[in-house]
Amino acid sequence: MIKRIPDPFSPDFSNALFVPAGYFTVYIAGQVGNPPGGPLKVAADTFEEEVRQCFDNIWVVLGGGLKEVVRTTAYLADLSEYAIYNRVCNETFPSSPPSSTTVRA
Repeated sequence: MIKRIPDPFSPDFSNALFVPAGYFTVYIAGQVGNPPGGPLKVAADTFEEEVRQCFDNIWVVLGGGLKEVVRTTAYLADLSEYAIYNRVCNETFPSSPPSSTTVRA
C-alpha cells in the first residue's frame, strides 16, 4: 500500500510517497529553501543557505536520514551558482553521493 506524506502547506501536494515493492522506495516531491514551519517563501539570505535548507527539508521528510538517498535532481535558476550547490551537496553526502542531475530551470 502506498503511503502518502502530505505537504503541511498544501493538502493537494505530497512531500513524499512510500512505495512498497519488497523494499521501500520513497519519491520526494520538489523541495525548496522554505523553512519547515513557514513562511511560504525562501527565507535564506544566500543561495548556500537556501541549498542547505532544501537538504534539511529532505532530511525531515525522510525522518532524519540521507544515507540511502540514491538519486537527486536539482533545478537551478542560475548555473553560475552550480559550484555552491555542488559543494553543499558534497558536504551533505560525504561518503556515498547519490546519482544526480542538475539542470537550468
